[in-house]
Amino acid sequence: MRTLSDILAVQRLDPAAMTDSGRLWIPDLVRDNIEKGIYFGYVKHIGPKVRDVSVGDKVMFSRWENEPWESGIKYCGMHERDVMGIMSPSLHPLSDHLLLEPLKPEPISKGGIIIPDNAQDRPLRARVLAVGPGLWENGCRTPMEVSPGAIVLYGKLAGTEITLEEKQYRIIREKDILAVESDA
Repeated sequence: MRTLSDILAVQRLDPAAMTDSGRLWIPDLVRDNIEKGIYFGYVKHIGPKVRDVSVGDKVMFSRWENEPWESGIKYCGMHERDVMGIMSPSLHPLSDHLLLEPLKPEPISKGGIIIPDNAQDRPLRARVLAVGPGLWENGCRTPMEVSPGAIVLYGKLAGTEITLEEKQYRIIREKDILAVESDA
């Protein structure tokens, strides 16, 4: 198999075949996230324009960002920008992805009014834990405008929710950030 341009060939992991014996993957992590549309796999081949991913990396990607190649062998192809992150041993976002830790909404307004749960969901606030290196466009990397530690606002449906070590996180693209809160 030979891949071209910025295409990767990834061997998807089957959660049913995984065990605790000798695997670096945590079965509950995989099982919980597959229900949310997140897949994990090993990079088997890379195209000549792939810059941030290497053969053998354990990657995380959305089920909607890949195309199956061979049905008997669980390979799929995707652009490098569609890989959400590399698992080693923590998650490192790639391309223009950000790893967010959602913040709990304030249940009481500044005026003392109690806000019900169903009215607290837009826009959502989160702390940026990690950022990818930026998106490659026309041979140049576009730097990220958001940095780790920033508090950002994002829409309810933006990105993908994941579970790592029993905590909820969200991976989104930088373009899905609505605003960055300032201290002033």
